Amino acid sequence: MEENLANHSRMELETALHDSSRALQATLATQLHGIDDHFQRLLNDSERTLQDAFPGAFGDLYTQNTRAFRDLYAELRLYYRGANLHLEETLAEFWARLLERLFKQLHPQLLLPDDYLDCLGKQAEALRPFGDAPRELRLRATRAFVAARSFVQGLGVASDVVRKVAQVHILPKGPLGVPDAAPRRLVSYPLSAVPPSLRALSLLAAAHSRLLTQQVFRSLHIGASLGVAGDQVHKDHREAQGAFVLQVPLAPECSRAVMKLVYCAHCRGVPGARPCPDYCRNVLKGCLANQADLDAEWRNLLDSMVLITDKFWGPSGAENVIGSVHMWLADAINALQDNKDTLTAKVIQGCGNPKVTGSEEKRRRGKLALQEKAPTGTLEKLVSEAKTQLRDIQDFWISLPGTLCSEKMAMSPASDDRCWNGISKGRYLPEVMGDGLANQINNPEVEVDITKPDMTIRQQIMQLKIMTNRLRGAYGGNDVDFQDASDDGSGSGSGGGCPDDTCGRRVSKKSSSSRTPLTHALPGLSEQEGQKTSAASCPEPHSFFLLFLVTLVLAAARPRWR
Repeated sequence: MEENLANHSRMELETALHDSSRALQATLATQLHGIDDHFQRLLNDSERTLQDAFPGAFGDLYTQNTRAFRDLYAELRLYYRGANLHLEETLAEFWARLLERLFKQLHPQLLLPDDYLDCLGKQAEALRPFGDAPRELRLRATRAFVAARSFVQGLGVASDVVRKVAQVHILPKGPLGVPDAAPRRLVSYPLSAVPPSLRALSLLAAAHSRLLTQQVFRSLHIGASLGVAGDQVHKDHREAQGAFVLQVPLAPECSRAVMKLVYCAHCRGVPGARPCPDYCRNVLKGCLANQADLDAEWRNLLDSMVLITDKFWGPSGAENVIGSVHMWLADAINALQDNKDTLTAKVIQGCGNPKVTGSEEKRRRGKLALQEKAPTGTLEKLVSEAKTQLRDIQDFWISLPGTLCSEKMAMSPASDDRCWNGISKGRYLPEVMGDGLANQINNPEVEVDITKPDMTIRQQIMQLKIMTNRLRGAYGGNDVDFQDASDDGSGSGSGGGCPDDTCGRRVSKKSSSSRTPLTHALPGLSEQEGQKTSAASCPEPHSFFLLFLVTLVLAAARPRWR
């Protein structure tokens, strides 16, 4: 019976932990879905406005180049969704292609071979054929898209960490009803082979064990809380033993401690005594010590996410820029038409006189003036709700013991002489342990080996650190995946980077722009889109350093862990 109660205790705690994590995942998923949809809708609306307004205003300057504009928006979407694209290079290539096409259309009487167009491209930066539009779009779009996608990726990483730490996996059962991952050898003997005296004793013990277990379950109202009868609960849990595996498994010492916490009061003849609050907290702080170690980096991530939302507002904010891409494109074509004669003279001066194949055709010069749309307030509402919820879940990992004790363990409302202290009915005297693995060395209720940190937890701590660094870089308008080696850390344009007192330690910016960047795809990235992401991407330098340190620690600690 003790083994059954220990297994039942473990499974109840795993289920409670899984339920809490599912609620948190649902919160993060709701935030991600709402904000991600809004940013994508802004970009879609911008493209739709372009498709509606440009044909009438610019004629064949647009209609003969629709693919170039369509490809630009497609690449902006891919970049936002985490694809392996350098946004500044993408924009530069777009302007170069567009200049070649439009210059040829504006001068149909000229023979412009490839070498002449190459010369045109080399002079484009000095000639500024599109006016200030390319530079303005580059500066603003880079900051806006980096901020938007980093925030949404942060939500995705947070949700993924919760899933990997607290998710319960169901293992397939073999033909004997036992999980294939942990097969048991079943040995049976005919009843006639058992001596009569032992047979009667075993039957009596089995009946007594089942009766006592049922009484314990009924007294705790487990059946009522789960909506099934006590006998059925016992049956269901017995049948499910070994069928569920927690991603971060609970130690056997934890199972025994929870069994003692929940059930031993009934065995000691004080079934009405509920666990003392501090006693329950010590048990669960020992059981969930590894999970509590996520707290520091979890808080850093959520703080950085709240901070990056400052970059969503204003003229250079994500909402205004992402929804106004078409306006910079219109300004660029307007500038090219206005400066056509001056531009042509400078190109001829620098590249020579091209051959004339016919007379110049006079064409209608269209001009487009677009009004900037006022924000609808939708994003402001979504972000306000997200910031509130992010602050609410900051202490999720260290508050788990108290939350589970209050909601799942039928904890006594006060620590007094009437609560169960693990030995008898009376006050619980030991002090409450701190949070995290290192603080459990003297836990009086659960024996915790602090030299064996859970590797899944350590991996997720690393993921939180990497995502936090990305967000801190994004605050300064920098895509951490594409840092130039000559970057001095001051950032470009306005913004000035993330202040030390706000973001803590500085983000490392010394990485080569020629390397293959990290890819952080958003949930839902299609297989076709994923082809443009990095299949063999290289970790960032600081990631290599952190992984190297972890490897050294593991290598040094390995002899002690055996």
